[in-house]
Amino acid sequence: MSLLETLLILLIAATFTKAAIDADLVRDLPGLTFTPSFKQYSGYLKASSTKHLHYWFLEAETDAKNAPVVLWMNGGPGCSSLDGLLSEHGPFFAEDDGKTLKKNPYSWNKIANMLYMEAPAGVGFSYADDANYTTTDDETALHNHMALRDFLLHYPEFSMNEFFITGESYGGIYVPTLAARIVDDKDFNFKGFAVGNGLSDDAMNDNSIIYFGYYHGLFGTAVWELVVKYCCKNGCSTLGNCNFSTNKDKNCQNAVMQAYAPIQELNMYNMYAECYQGPDSAANATHPHEMFLFKNNFYIQHMLTACAHPLLAACQPPFSSICVGAMPVKSCNCKKAGVRTHQRGAGHMVPQDKPVQALEFFTNFIQNRPYQ
Repeated sequence: MSLLETLLILLIAATFTKAAIDADLVRDLPGLTFTPSFKQYSGYLKASSTKHLHYWFLEAETDAKNAPVVLWMNGGPGCSSLDGLLSEHGPFFAEDDGKTLKKNPYSWNKIANMLYMEAPAGVGFSYADDANYTTTDDETALHNHMALRDFLLHYPEFSMNEFFITGESYGGIYVPTLAARIVDDKDFNFKGFAVGNGLSDDAMNDNSIIYFGYYHGLFGTAVWELVVKYCCKNGCSTLGNCNFSTNKDKNCQNAVMQAYAPIQELNMYNMYAECYQGPDSAANATHPHEMFLFKNNFYIQHMLTACAHPLLAACQPPFSSICVGAMPVKSCNCKKAGVRTHQRGAGHMVPQDKPVQALEFFTNFIQNRPYQ
């Protein structure tokens, strides 16, 4: 290929990139009650030959040119990441009237360029040309990876910025499976990932409900003794020795139903909300075994082997994400294998309940500062 041909191709690519950005620029939002100090873009990223993922990209309020780029994904599976933008940590929240947007003083785009992406195809405004929305976790990770590569194509000015992947809930699957691909892609200046109250193992999540309920006084000793007697090997309640979720023993199933009865009356997303009990009554009931299982996940092991910068440690008490975590490691040091932080008094969506603390945690994570 001649030099002239190469220059023509680069010129065409540059023209296309600029046009794509201009077309996606958000110039006005209905109901917005303030003038944003940052640019924002919304459009579609190509995830495959048939799948198109909707994104909303908000530049940082200050120094967007040098600020890190942070991808955020909500869970589900099937929840829109616009939930995070419009109700957790975006620069504006949707009011109850459904017509106005109010300013969020604790927005995460104060320090980072925030990329919210709706995935997989079929979630939110994301779609597939052939209307085929069947997928797997691995396919979702692949399509998210391809969509992010498309993002770099359209926003090359951010290709050298530090890049982080974050999420919550089923993000415990989405985030590490995607990060395991990104860590090997040298086109990204990948620095780490973080998950809030992430699901990483169905059995561990389901079994932990019984432990969590008992440790928080949601059912009494009599019921606890029944579930231990009929659901745990040799009547020993050590984590990993009990099967509360798939046990075929009828006595175990009956005991578990008794334990579930008071739990089901609570708000599954925030049992610490004022309508149930005061926020100061939050207690931490997590097990070291959870960290052990998370670290031994195939994708987490790949990250450790690759010595990826930050790694996140998810913890999983149900109902309440009193646990979020991250492992920022600016230099390649695999000895820093995980850091777990806890936010007491928060529900499943920590930024909704504790926005000040959530922003502080996020800032510490991004800037590699000690967690206080």
